[in-house]
Amino acid sequence: MSVKSQITTKLREMFNIRIRRSSSLWPKISSLCDVYGEEAVIDAFEEWSMTKVGIIFFTADNIDDFIRDADGLLKQEVVLTPSPHANKVVAEIASISQDTVIFDKKQSLMITSWLERYMCSIDEIVTAFRTFYEQIKGDDRRIKLAARDFCQTTRNFCPKGVELIQLARYREKEKMRERQRQEQIVMPKPL
Repeated sequence: MSVKSQITTKLREMFNIRIRRSSSLWPKISSLCDVYGEEAVIDAFEEWSMTKVGIIFFTADNIDDFIRDADGLLKQEVVLTPSPHANKVVAEIASISQDTVIFDKKQSLMITSWLERYMCSIDEIVTAFRTFYEQIKGDDRRIKLAARDFCQTTRNFCPKGVELIQLARYREKEKMRERQRQEQIVMPKPL
């Protein structure tokens, strides 16, 4: 079964829509197949379409979203479902904030990407949030926007949470360097 027919079948089954054979989407999907292979494109399309179940007004125009996201999905740079580790982070953050800060799916996906892209640990993200939350504690308006602000990109083109993690890593390295300097000063050099 060709890619075209498999995608067409999936769209009919899930969303009850059809794409015209003359649609401009097919050459784009075909070029994805040339680069990544038919099986990979079909798998990525199925994964993507499963996240769209429940959209009331799904049309053929929504498939452009798949074309836009396909390279990232196929290179595994775009994540469609939060990882179990991200869910653990989100649960711990909710606990820290006494359930006043709740992450939505998009923000949970960002946490998943931080775990993979920036090699952040669960503890680092939770500690960064704790630091962030201490800065805004008592300000109801900022607490309402805390999940968004924690994930939002700053002037440095880096999410606020990741920025806090990188700052903590830098400070830890500086402490280690200072300890090493102190040890060198205390210990006399052998003759």
